[in-house]
Amino acid sequence: MNQLPDSEVLRGLLHARINKAHSAGQHRYVDFLLDRLYGLDAQKRRLASQRGSRHRAELPSISPAQDDRSGT
Repeated sequence: MNQLPDSEVLRGLLHARINKAHSAGQHRYVDFLLDRLYGLDAQKRRLASQRGSRHRAELPSISPAQDDRSGT
């Protein structure tokens, strides 16, 4: 059985929590988790979203299935 490195396990858990929070409409919590996961600047992201983005399209993909760092 293959075991994921600890960082990949934590990353997967963060993805699951982000998806759940996003579904519940907890966007500030989503911003916090994305900052932890990707190191993004929350203030810049908020400013960009205030400039007319109706959808959260500026956020990176949060699907672990689309992760290109699988190393296979």
